[in-house]
Amino acid sequence: SPGRKIYIREERKYVKELIFVRPKNLQKQIWSSIRLGSEGVKVKLRIEEALPNTEYENYLRNLLFQADTLFFEYSPISLDKPLTRDLEIINKAKERLYNFETASVNNKIINLREIKSSSEIELIKKAIEITCEAHKNIMKSAKPGMYEYELEAIMEYTFKKNGARRSGFLPIIASGPYSYILHYNKNDREIDPGEIVVIDIGAEYKMYTADISRTIPISGKFSQRQKEIYNIVLKAHNEAISLIKPGRTKDEIHKKAVDIISEGLVNIGLIKDKKEYKKYYMHGTSHPIGLDVHAPSISKTLKPGMIITIEPGIYIREENLGIRIEDDILITETGYEILSNSVPVIIEEIENFMQRY
Repeated sequence: SPGRKIYIREERKYVKELIFVRPKNLQKQIWSSIRLGSEGVKVKLRIEEALPNTEYENYLRNLLFQADTLFFEYSPISLDKPLTRDLEIINKAKERLYNFETASVNNKIINLREIKSSSEIELIKKAIEITCEAHKNIMKSAKPGMYEYELEAIMEYTFKKNGARRSGFLPIIASGPYSYILHYNKNDREIDPGEIVVIDIGAEYKMYTADISRTIPISGKFSQRQKEIYNIVLKAHNEAISLIKPGRTKDEIHKKAVDIISEGLVNIGLIKDKKEYKKYYMHGTSHPIGLDVHAPSISKTLKPGMIITIEPGIYIREENLGIRIEDDILITETGYEILSNSVPVIIEEIENFMQRY
């Protein structure tokens, strides 16, 4: 942002971090939020060095004079748009024969973001714990005649009550004829008796987000058809999770889910050939989570410290029926840990839980 730029500099194997921030402004503070300022940032964020952003350009010029390689966040540049101020300074330095190379820092950042530290894992576990609590509170309260936004309100209250100030993404509360829409988020429909509701939500806790989906029967009991589809998805979900371990590829996990779902769809007569599965299962089975709900990833194989989702689904437009089940999984040294297993997922567990309230 215009107010904050971070540099991490390596000097003879010593790593130095520096952040540029907007200086304190007591007049603006009366009208808006309090700025930490340079000293406050060092104390609050525990960053080694902080300077006012008015010193940024001089620092960058001096850095370019001394640097061998400057890594920066690269994004495609349109020829029709003006250069950023950073790139103007870099180009001017090159014109004046400063002897440095430039390179993208994107992949280095992605590598750091893929493997979570112990403190990051604890923050994500907290986000997951809050999200699980929201799912259970929704299950306790869900009744025919409620509006989707009423279930969303229960989610919002649970998040904020437990320290998550916002959602990590737009919540999906998709009932009846909208349950097959993958990213439905209008959440404004009245839910009729006998319908199912796909609830795909994630609390953001201290910048880290969860992503958990459950599909529930609004009347407390699944119909036979809903059970039939649900159990195919649940089998794909469980079989995909069972494959997880370091060294496994996400493609292998997706293929397992596809095999189970395509076989199930053939068995119930929705398709004749397994290759037709994409008509009813058209998305991936897994993605990483972290600072973003769809966190970036470049690794081809799973590694300890990664946290991913497993989220197979079946979406039958002609029946106004969609089922998705999603859990958050930590990759361990020897396998995996399901972080979101406190929310009922088996049909009997969901029905028994909902009928107690």
